[in-house]
Amino acid sequence: MGAQQILDTIRLDAQADAQRMLNAAQAEAEKAKADALAAAGSEAAGIEAKAAAEAAETEKRRLLTAGIEARKSALAKKRALIDEVFAQAKQALCSLSGEEYRALVCGLVTQGAQTGCEQVVVPADVAERYTRPFLGGKTMLELLNEALVQAGKTGSLTLSDRTGNFAGGVQLIGEESDVDCSFGALVDAFRDENEAKVYALLFQTEE
Repeated sequence: MGAQQILDTIRLDAQADAQRMLNAAQAEAEKAKADALAAAGSEAAGIEAKAAAEAAETEKRRLLTAGIEARKSALAKKRALIDEVFAQAKQALCSLSGEEYRALVCGLVTQGAQTGCEQVVVPADVAERYTRPFLGGKTMLELLNEALVQAGKTGSLTLSDRTGNFAGGVQLIGEESDVDCSFGALVDAFRDENEAKVYALLFQTEE
């Protein structure tokens, strides 16, 4: 083999090695590109899934909050209606007159009086009933004392010089304790014991 042949062989081998290296580099580059695209696709899918999950959770919380608010609103409306019912009951009692008024107040005082010697405080708008003839030529104060005597109690109630800041009924002021016989106290006591029953009657069609 001549010198030229040897040079040609070296040159051809070098070209072949260079081509192999180029091919390997290109293959490695293509693989890296494919891996990067796959990783990017996977990451994008993960981001999309996370975003969808967060959106679903946000919507769930929104619906839950809306449901809570709707329930609170419904309960507030029911509470307002119940308040109105009891307010109307108080107003109805305050509008009583004549025998209905006498019977109710005498019943409250007969039950509430402890000594029969208490002072009677009344609202200003009905004070005249206790100082002037109201029924049968007698004042309400006289009728109250009669009712106490008939119940076997002392009937020595006196009318207080002051009037009360309440609507309907009376308050009994004793030496040791006071008794609230106002219509407001009567309705409040009834409400404490029977509000659940009133609620059921008002909203039974919704249960």
